[in-house]
Amino acid sequence: MLTVAAFIAIFSEDGIFSGDGGKEMNLNSVRVSVIGAIAGLLLGGLAVAQDDEATAKEDISRYEKPGNLVDLVENGGREFIIVDVRTPREYRSGHIPGAVNIDHREINSQPPEVDKDTLIVTYCRSGARASRALATLERLGFDNVINFGGVSSWPGELVTGDQPR
Repeated sequence: MLTVAAFIAIFSEDGIFSGDGGKEMNLNSVRVSVIGAIAGLLLGGLAVAQDDEATAKEDISRYEKPGNLVDLVENGGREFIIVDVRTPREYRSGHIPGAVNIDHREINSQPPEVDKDTLIVTYCRSGARASRALATLERLGFDNVINFGGVSSWPGELVTGDQPR
């Protein structure tokens, strides 16, 4: 087992190093092994973080399906906000119950007032503006944003007027 002093010596001296067991080791080999071990630990941690992120994205993507979003709206289960990114006039003509209206042109300067890890579901008429809003929200640091697509995908009744209801 290497002591801290021996570990430091590996990186500061050339030649042969004798470890605790008295076996001689080429210092370049030891350096490569230590650097390889450190890199493996760092990359392993990165892979775990990427796996966690992929699992979280898979978890929220289920709300892109109309039935699952209806279940979330009716039964809750997690913190979320639905954002209709159409114009106020389009919003008044019929929107998903509980949805707030933030025009896609305003979302950069007036993002939803929620925590960055809150699930944000965006939608519009066809999904195009919602996709642009999603990209803007992610750029602003929101982690859990999905594009539900078009309002016509909503299987339930739409609400008319200015209020989310």
